[in-house]
Amino acid sequence: MPQAKGRSNAARFVGMDAMPCDTQLRTLRAPVAPAQLFPVCEGVYAALERAGHMSAFRTCAGQRLMAWDGTEYFSSQEIPWAHGSQRTHATGRGTYGHPAITPVMVAPGRHEGIPVEPAGITPPDGHAKQDGEQLAAKRGSARQAAR
Repeated sequence: MPQAKGRSNAARFVGMDAMPCDTQLRTLRAPVAPAQLFPVCEGVYAALERAGHMSAFRTCAGQRLMAWDGTEYFSSQEIPWAHGSQRTHATGRGTYGHPAITPVMVAPGRHEGIPVEPAGITPPDGHAKQDGEQLAAKRGSARQAAR
């Protein structure tokens, strides 16, 4: 964006002079389990609720609708990550990554969505088989249902 527009959103809205590179962001994030960041989401939801924005995301039955999509926001053949997953290719080489299901709260007639904390796709404790999107979505749905 700095090359195309002259300034990035980080500089314009937050006042950042230099944006960290993706390698630095991975280094900072690597020791942090994703669930440690979820309390930040709770604070955002509470602020949206106090401001009255969450009521627009209720259906006529009083429920909230979630749209789910899968993504992988970290992938490396060299850097293992304890909170992620591992794939072994036919060549025998492995790829470490962190796939996740990323839900967004949506409502009919609304063009906006509210991102909700992701559900990581990781091997469950004590299991050799990798997790899948359906199981991650079930875990994420159960966590969101309480809200």
